[in-house]
Amino acid sequence: MESTKNRLIDVRESMETEEWKNIKIYMHTYADGVGYTLIGTKLSDNLVYSYDLEAEEFRPLSELRSLITK
Repeated sequence: MESTKNRLIDVRESMETEEWKNIKIYMHTYADGVGYTLIGTKLSDNLVYSYDLEAEEFRPLSELRSLITK
């Protein structure tokens, strides 16, 4: 099975530089392991997006933030 990091690298490599900027993969360390997040700014709307591996789509960070319970 392909690792999360490698899957995100594949997605990052497929992103068009004419459509995206500031494309980065961030590593998060947790008590029980490591996680990765792909982030990029879409030039057409200047919003920051995160890639959802399960849904295989980009979602605006503002949308994801509203899903977090306070």
